[in-house]
This record gives sequence, structure tokens and C-alpha cells, in this order.
Amino acid sequence: MKKQNNKLVISTLAWPLLASFHCFVYAEADTLNEQEHQYSSGEISLDQKQLETAEIELQTLDRTKFTPELICFGEVIDISSLIEAKNAHQFASVKLDTAVNSFAVQQKILNRLQKLYRKKAISKRKLQEQLEKWRRSKMQLQTAHLALELAKQVILLDWGTDLHDWVTSPDPKELNSILSGNKKIILVSLPANNTLSTTTSRIYIHQAGIRNQAVAAKLIGSSPKVRGLTQGESYFFLANDARLRIGMHVTAWIPQQTQLFGVLIPDSALVRYFGQSFVYLETRPMTFARYPLTVPKIAGNNYFVQDTTLFGKKIVKTGAQVLLAEEFRNQIPEEDDND
Repeated sequence: MKKQNNKLVISTLAWPLLASFHCFVYAEADTLNEQEHQYSSGEISLDQKQLETAEIELQTLDRTKFTPELICFGEVIDISSLIEAKNAHQFASVKLDTAVNSFAVQQKILNRLQKLYRKKAISKRKLQEQLEKWRRSKMQLQTAHLALELAKQVILLDWGTDLHDWVTSPDPKELNSILSGNKKIILVSLPANNTLSTTTSRIYIHQAGIRNQAVAAKLIGSSPKVRGLTQGESYFFLANDARLRIGMHVTAWIPQQTQLFGVLIPDSALVRYFGQSFVYLETRPMTFARYPLTVPKIAGNNYFVQDTTLFGKKIVKTGAQVLLAEEFRNQIPEEDDND
């Protein structure tokens, strides 16, 4: 009986202790949740003096239209083999012209001798001699035709139809600009399963991958060969940039056909934390909230964000880094808090 009474006393005393501990644990959890909520909101208020010190400048975000770009890579190519192929084609063309003229002469002589033979004005031996010359001339003509066709196929197989037309044109204006060194041919390879739109006539390239310094490159035509490791389609482009050198690798930006609507974020307004991009929105006068951006795309000196909720919102254009530092400074506990 005495043991039972002792158990009852211990149980009676333990329950309040357990209840107190239970309330303490949940109170701590609520405090942590509240702190976590305050942290994730990223909201911070400044007084007038702090605003002036931080040199906060605001910008209202307007609705804008954006054309996305496919990023590819290319190379400034050596055209020495194209020049060799061009010379071979020219030589074969000259040989063919000579063969055509020679055959025409032999054909004319043969026709005249055949008429004289029918009139019995010449011997059969003389006609046969001319007939043999005509056959040799015809064979030379056929050989010249084959040589020119071979020279053509070499260009087509390595350089494609469009460059073939350039090098065989009677007025090779564009080719001469390349041979003089004023322009360069760029070979750009697309990622696998991508193709160039039929409406694309120019792209933008830069040897160091800087988009806002990129120059335009005009489409020449498709390459008959797959180049590089991408296993994608390759295209030739013509660029007029003195900085380009043979063998240089370039980054290429190809405008896509779709158009997106969103806002342009200045580079100075964007802050990064743990790989995530943010801007600071003005929620009310002198109060700002850190707002996450979803997949910002580089657009010159800005970033395009496809987020219609940002239309008309005010963001911190300059001073965002100061706000980020101030926000996390406020989250560091004072030493007196541990007393």
C-alpha cells in the first residue's frame, strides 16, 4: 500500500514537470518558426538617413517583350582548302572551255571532209584521220567534263551549296572580301536536335562570350558535315570583325522565333545568395522585401525575367548589395543577447 502511495505521489509530481517541458519545447519551436518566417521574407526597413547613406535608387519595372536566344559555339575557320578547291575548279573550268572549243573545231572539220568525201574530192584515209582526231577531241571533252564535276563535288561535300555558288560565281564579291582578310567565315554548331529557322538570317558572336559586345554575323548556308562534339547541325556565317583570327573559338547567340513578356532587371539591381537570384522590392515607403527571381536570362546589361507579377513594381536599382548586407547584419544576434 505504501509503495502504491509513493508511485501516486511521483506521478502527481511528474505530470506538471512533463507539461512544463512540453510547453517549453513547443514555445521554442514556435520561436524558431517565427524567426524562420522573418528570415525568408527578407523584409527590411530603413530610416531617411540610412536611405541617403546607402544611395538607394528605385526603378519602376515596365512590361517588355523579349526574344530568347539559343547559345551555341563556333570557330573561325581556315579557308585555305576552300581556296585550293576554288583554284582546282577554275583550272577544270578552263580545261573544259578549251576542250569545248577544240571539239567544236574538229567537229567543223569533220563535217567539211564528210561533204568532200561524198563528192569523192578526198580519200577515205584522210576522212578516217580526221575522224580519229574528232574521237580524241570528244574523249578530251568528256574528261574535262568529269574533272569539272569532280571539282564541283569536292566543294559541295566540304563546303556546301552556298559556298560553292560563291566560289564559282563570275563576280565573287563576298569571296574576295574574305580573301582580302576583311571578313571571316565562322562555323557554328547547334546543339543536338536543334535546327536553324528558315527565317534566321543573322546571329551574334563574340570571341570572349560577352553578349553586349557581340557583332552580327550573316548566314551563308548550312555545312554538309557535322562538326565538333555536339552532333548537331552546322552552319557557315560571315562576320566583319578585325578582332577575329583563324582558329578562334566564339560564342554565338541565335535569336529564337518565340517572344516572351516580362521585365528587364538592371544588372546593378540583382543580388545573389546561395545560388539564388533576388531583387529588393519596395513594399511600402522606406521598406523593402527580398524577392526571388526565376531563371533570369541575360539581355545585354540587363536580365530578363518572365514574371508578370513584377509589372509596375518598384525595385532597388542601386544599393541592393547594401540592403542585403543590412538584412543579414540584423540577423546576427548581439553579444548582450546571450547574457
